[in-house]
Amino acid sequence: MATRDELLGLLERLVLAYPERELTLATAGVYLEELSDIPIRWLRRAARRWISTQPWFPKVSDLRQTARHLAGVTDFASLEEHEDLLMTRYHRLCQRFWKELQVDEQDWLDLAADFEAAEHPHMAERPLPRVKAFQKELAELVEQGEEDQLEAETGSGGDG
Repeated sequence: MATRDELLGLLERLVLAYPERELTLATAGVYLEELSDIPIRWLRRAARRWISTQPWFPKVSDLRQTARHLAGVTDFASLEEHEDLLMTRYHRLCQRFWKELQVDEQDWLDLAADFEAAEHPHMAERPLPRVKAFQKELAELVEQGEEDQLEAETGSGGDG
Protein backbone atom coordinates (compact mmCIF):
# COMPACT_ATOMS: atom_id res chain seq x y z
CA MET A 1 0.00 0.00 0.00
CA ALA A 2 1.11 3.58 -0.53
CA THR A 3 3.17 5.25 2.17
CA ARG A 4 2.69 8.84 3.29
CA ASP A 5 5.89 9.97 1.55
CA GLU A 6 4.95 8.21 -1.69
CA LEU A 7 1.52 9.83 -1.65
CA LEU A 8 2.99 13.25 -0.93
CA GLY A 9 5.33 12.80 -3.91
CA LEU A 10 2.37 11.84 -6.08
CA LEU A 11 0.37 14.88 -4.96
CA GLU A 12 3.37 17.11 -5.61
CA ARG A 13 3.59 15.76 -9.16
CA LEU A 14 -0.13 16.42 -9.70
CA VAL A 15 0.19 19.99 -8.40
CA LEU A 16 3.13 20.55 -10.76
CA ALA A 17 1.09 19.18 -13.65
CA TYR A 18 -1.86 21.43 -12.77
CA PRO A 19 -0.24 24.67 -11.54
CA GLU A 20 -3.59 26.46 -11.29
CA ARG A 21 -4.54 24.11 -8.45
CA GLU A 22 -3.41 24.95 -4.94
CA LEU A 23 -3.61 22.14 -2.46
CA THR A 24 -4.28 23.03 1.16
CA LEU A 25 -2.85 20.97 3.98
CA ALA A 26 -6.35 19.81 4.92
CA THR A 27 -7.13 18.73 1.35
CA ALA A 28 -3.80 16.92 1.06
CA GLY A 29 -4.67 15.10 4.29
CA VAL A 30 -7.91 13.85 2.77
CA TYR A 31 -6.05 12.57 -0.32
CA LEU A 32 -3.48 10.83 1.92
CA GLU A 33 -6.16 9.17 4.01
CA GLU A 34 -8.43 8.13 1.14
CA LEU A 35 -5.72 6.79 -1.18
CA SER A 36 -3.49 4.99 1.32
CA ASP A 37 -5.07 1.58 0.65
CA ILE A 38 -4.03 1.57 -3.01
CA PRO A 39 -0.61 0.21 -4.03
CA ILE A 40 1.57 3.12 -5.13
CA ARG A 41 2.35 1.58 -8.52
CA TRP A 42 -1.35 1.78 -9.44
CA LEU A 43 -1.68 5.32 -8.13
CA ARG A 44 1.36 6.41 -10.15
CA ARG A 45 -0.10 4.86 -13.27
CA ALA A 46 -3.45 6.45 -12.55
CA ALA A 47 -1.81 9.85 -12.11
CA ARG A 48 0.18 9.47 -15.35
CA ARG A 49 -2.97 8.45 -17.23
CA TRP A 50 -4.91 11.33 -15.68
CA ILE A 51 -2.25 13.91 -16.49
CA SER A 52 -2.04 12.74 -20.09
CA THR A 53 -5.80 12.70 -20.68
CA GLN A 54 -7.56 15.22 -18.42
CA PRO A 55 -7.30 19.00 -18.26
CA TRP A 56 -8.28 19.31 -14.58
CA PHE A 57 -6.89 18.23 -11.22
CA PRO A 58 -8.26 14.82 -10.19
CA LYS A 59 -10.60 14.27 -7.30
CA VAL A 60 -9.90 11.39 -4.94
CA SER A 61 -12.64 9.41 -6.70
CA ASP A 62 -11.03 10.06 -10.10
CA LEU A 63 -7.72 8.60 -8.96
CA ARG A 64 -9.39 5.65 -7.25
CA GLN A 65 -11.51 4.84 -10.29
CA THR A 66 -8.58 5.15 -12.71
CA ALA A 67 -6.34 3.00 -10.48
CA ARG A 68 -9.08 0.34 -10.18
CA HIS A 69 -9.55 0.33 -13.94
CA LEU A 70 -5.82 0.00 -14.62
CA ALA A 71 -5.38 -2.73 -12.01
CA GLY A 72 -8.45 -4.62 -13.17
CA VAL A 73 -10.05 -4.77 -9.72
CA THR A 74 -13.25 -3.41 -8.26
CA ASP A 75 -11.96 -2.92 -4.74
CA PHE A 76 -8.40 -2.66 -3.46
CA ALA A 77 -9.49 -3.97 -0.07
CA SER A 78 -9.98 -7.35 -1.75
CA LEU A 79 -6.46 -7.23 -3.11
CA GLU A 80 -4.85 -9.41 -0.47
CA GLU A 81 -1.88 -10.45 -2.56
CA HIS A 82 -0.69 -8.30 -5.42
CA GLU A 83 1.13 -11.32 -6.77
CA ASP A 84 -2.22 -13.01 -7.46
CA LEU A 85 -3.31 -10.04 -9.54
CA LEU A 86 -0.07 -10.12 -11.52
CA MET A 87 -0.43 -13.84 -12.17
CA THR A 88 -4.01 -13.27 -13.28
CA ARG A 89 -2.77 -10.64 -15.76
CA TYR A 90 -0.10 -13.07 -16.96
CA HIS A 91 -2.69 -15.78 -17.59
CA ARG A 92 -5.11 -13.36 -19.27
CA LEU A 93 -2.39 -12.29 -21.70
CA CYS A 94 -1.64 -15.94 -22.48
CA GLN A 95 -5.34 -16.64 -23.01
CA ARG A 96 -5.64 -13.62 -25.30
CA PHE A 97 -3.02 -15.18 -27.54
CA TRP A 98 -4.47 -18.68 -27.47
CA LYS A 99 -8.07 -17.57 -28.01
CA GLU A 100 -7.66 -14.49 -30.22
CA LEU A 101 -4.10 -14.82 -31.58
CA GLN A 102 -3.30 -11.36 -30.23
CA VAL A 103 0.03 -10.31 -28.74
CA ASP A 104 0.42 -6.78 -27.35
CA GLU A 105 4.11 -6.48 -26.55
CA GLN A 106 3.59 -3.34 -24.43
CA ASP A 107 1.13 -5.18 -22.15
CA TRP A 108 3.80 -7.84 -21.58
CA LEU A 109 6.52 -5.26 -20.94
CA ASP A 110 4.25 -3.49 -18.43
CA LEU A 111 3.63 -6.81 -16.71
CA ALA A 112 7.37 -7.50 -16.50
CA ALA A 113 7.91 -4.06 -14.93
CA ASP A 114 5.14 -4.74 -12.41
CA PHE A 115 6.66 -8.09 -11.45
CA GLU A 116 10.00 -6.34 -10.99
CA ALA A 117 8.41 -3.60 -8.88
CA ALA A 118 6.70 -6.26 -6.77
CA GLU A 119 10.13 -7.78 -6.17
CA HIS A 120 9.47 -10.94 -8.18
CA PRO A 121 12.48 -10.93 -10.52
CA HIS A 122 11.95 -14.60 -11.44
CA MET A 123 8.55 -13.66 -12.88
CA ALA A 124 9.82 -10.40 -14.36
CA GLU A 125 12.05 -12.50 -16.62
CA ARG A 126 9.16 -14.54 -18.06
CA PRO A 127 7.08 -12.08 -20.13
CA LEU A 128 9.63 -11.15 -22.81
CA PRO A 129 10.50 -14.76 -23.80
CA ARG A 130 6.77 -15.55 -23.76
CA VAL A 131 6.06 -12.65 -26.16
CA LYS A 132 8.87 -13.77 -28.47
CA ALA A 133 7.52 -17.34 -28.46
CA PHE A 134 3.98 -16.13 -29.20
CA GLN A 135 5.24 -13.87 -31.99
CA LYS A 136 7.22 -16.77 -33.50
CA GLU A 137 4.21 -19.06 -33.27
CA LEU A 138 1.99 -16.42 -34.84
CA ALA A 139 4.47 -15.94 -37.71
CA GLU A 140 4.56 -19.72 -38.24
CA LEU A 141 0.77 -19.86 -38.32
CA VAL A 142 0.67 -17.07 -40.89
CA GLU A 143 3.38 -18.78 -42.94
CA GLN A 144 1.58 -22.12 -42.75
CA GLY A 145 -1.66 -20.45 -43.78
CA GLU A 146 0.06 -18.89 -46.79
CA GLU A 147 1.58 -22.27 -47.74
CA ASP A 148 -1.82 -23.96 -47.41
CA GLN A 149 -3.40 -21.27 -49.55
CA LEU A 150 -0.67 -21.60 -52.20
CA GLU A 151 -1.08 -25.40 -52.23
CA ALA A 152 -4.84 -25.02 -52.60
CA GLU A 153 -4.40 -22.60 -55.48
CA THR A 154 -1.76 -24.76 -57.15
CA GLY A 155 -3.70 -27.95 -56.60
CA SER A 156 -6.94 -26.54 -57.97
CA GLY A 157 -5.13 -25.00 -60.95
CA GLY A 158 -3.59 -28.36 -62.00
CA ASP A 159 -6.94 -30.22 -62.11
CA GLY A 160 -8.37 -28.17 -65.01
